Amino acid sequence: MPEAAHRALAAAYAIPHLIVMTGNDLPGHSASGLVGIDQEYGPVARIREGLTPLPAPMGFGAADDPALTEAAWRMAGAELSALGIGVNFAPVADLAVPSRVIGARSFGADEDAVARHVRAAVRGMQSQGVAACPKHFPGHGGTLADSHHELPVVDDVALGPFQDTGAWLTMIGHLDVRSVDPGVPASLSDRVIRVLREDLGFGGVVVTDALDMKALAGDPGELAVRALLAGNDLLLMPADPEAAFHGIVRTAQSGRLPVARLAEAAERVRVLTGRIASLRRRTEVGTPAHQAIAARAAAAAITVVRGDPVLAACRVTAPPDLQDLAASLQSHLVPGEHRVHLVATPADLVPGAAVTVALGAPYVLADATSPTLIAAFGTTPHTVRALAAVLTGQSAPTGRLPVDLSA
Repeated sequence: MPEAAHRALAAAYAIPHLIVMTGNDLPGHSASGLVGIDQEYGPVARIREGLTPLPAPMGFGAADDPALTEAAWRMAGAELSALGIGVNFAPVADLAVPSRVIGARSFGADEDAVARHVRAAVRGMQSQGVAACPKHFPGHGGTLADSHHELPVVDDVALGPFQDTGAWLTMIGHLDVRSVDPGVPASLSDRVIRVLREDLGFGGVVVTDALDMKALAGDPGELAVRALLAGNDLLLMPADPEAAFHGIVRTAQSGRLPVARLAEAAERVRVLTGRIASLRRRTEVGTPAHQAIAARAAAAAITVVRGDPVLAACRVTAPPDLQDLAASLQSHLVPGEHRVHLVATPADLVPGAAVTVALGAPYVLADATSPTLIAAFGTTPHTVRALAAVLTGQSAPTGRLPVDLSA
C-alpha cells in the first residue's frame, strides 16, 4: 500500500498514535522512518559487497576479546550509518547449544561469554547511532526446529545474553516457551514479553521477528493485532502489510486494541527514531582503518582444533561452490602435495586431506578424519589471508573453540 494511502486511512479512521513505518516522517522529528537490516555478518549479511567484511559472530566468540568485538561492531555501525541505516537486527544473543540451528550466527555456547560479546557488539553499534537489536528472546539456542519453517519448542532458556545489554531494541522470537506460556508463540505472548519488561527491566522497543515466517499461522491482520496486544511495539514484515494495517484499524475502532497500547508503542518508536537521528554519523566505507579492524578480527578468529597447521607446500581443494575461495587461498601458498580441503557442510568432507578447514560453523569438523583441523569462521578476503598466514607459519593462531564439537 502506498504511504499516502496509509496516511489517508489513519486520518479517515481517526486512530491516534498509529504509525506505519514506511518512510514517513514522524511527528516532532526531522528523521524519516526507520530503515533496518539484518547485518549479523557471517551466514546472515544482507549486504555482502561494498561494506567491510567481518567474520561470523562465532569467530568473535573464538577470539574472545570483547574489546575487539566492540571495535569491529563500531566500525560496522559507522558503515551502516553512512548508508542511512538506523537499525541493525543484530546481534544474535542465542546460545549455540544444545541445538545447532543458529550455528555460527551465535557467539558460542557459554552463557556468560555470549553475554559479554552481545554487550560489546551493542555498545559498538550504537555508538555510531545505529540501534542494535539482540535476538531471538528468550533464546533460540535450545531448539531442534528452525522458526523459519515451524514453531520450535523451548524447554529451557538462557536469559543472561539479553540482560543489561543497553540495546535500544530487542527482538522476540517465534518460540513455544513451555516454561512460560506453553503453546503460544513468544512473539504473541504477553507473558513472555513481561519477562523481558519486568524481570529483565528492558524499557526499549520490542520488535517481532518476521511475521511472514512459517512458525506463525493465521490471518495477517489478526497476527498483527495479537502481536501488539502482547506488547510488541514494532511489527516486522507482516505477510500482508495491507491486511495487517486494516486489522489494526478495525480492532482499534472496536476497542479490542486499546488506544493506550498504540500510544505506548508509538512513543517508544518516536524516542528510538529521535535518538537515531541525533546520533547519526557520517563516515566513509571501507577505509584502511576499517579494513585493519576486519583483518585483526579475522586473524583472531582462526582456531586450530587439532594438529600442526604449518605446511611447507600444499594444494587447496574445495567443493564446486567454494572453488573461487580455494583459488584465492592457493595464491598465497607454495604449491605442493599436502592437501588442504575447505568445507562448509558434512557433504563436503573428503578422506585423505592433511588439513580440513571449516569455513562456517565448526560442527562439521567432528566427522573429519584429517590430522589437522582448523575453524576459520569466515569466507572474507581477510579470513583467506589470515588462514594463509597460519598455514605458512607466519602467524600463530590464538582462537579457541567456543562450542563443544561432541555435543
